[in-house]
Amino acid sequence: MLNVGIGEYIISDDPSEVIVTHALGSCVALIVHCTHTKHTAMAHIVLPENSSIKNQALYKMKPGYFASDIVPIMVNYFLNELGCKKSHLDLFLVGGAVSRLSTDQFLVGQKNKAMVLHLVRSYGLKIDDSETGERFSRTVTVKVSNGHIHVKRQNMIL
Repeated sequence: MLNVGIGEYIISDDPSEVIVTHALGSCVALIVHCTHTKHTAMAHIVLPENSSIKNQALYKMKPGYFASDIVPIMVNYFLNELGCKKSHLDLFLVGGAVSRLSTDQFLVGQKNKAMVLHLVRSYGLKIDDSETGERFSRTVTVKVSNGHIHVKRQNMIL
């Protein structure tokens, strides 16, 4: 099992592997699977945008931390490096929970979801975002061999 930590991403073509990330609250997991090459990727995205020069060191340590950085990296890898056709790509978005606090002014989960959707659509790709929002923490696994995902929901503590 390949574990994707916060701000990390993994790409694999090993059909025996399963990729997992845990405790997606406001964070989102972007999963890309190519049905032709059988490559599968997952990123654990924390924030929508890398808007500060101060964040450059964090980007180098955790390239999956910001949606604005990792979405182009992943999509371009599949389209340009692997030569996948858009019609061969299955994309899933998981997480982006709504805070249980009614005073939440940051709306990070909604902003993460919106940024990933915007970036993916800018490439002319479709994404399944049916397992986003609401007030759940999620753990998601994806089988590299076929791109099948499994989501386990947990009640959020805060």
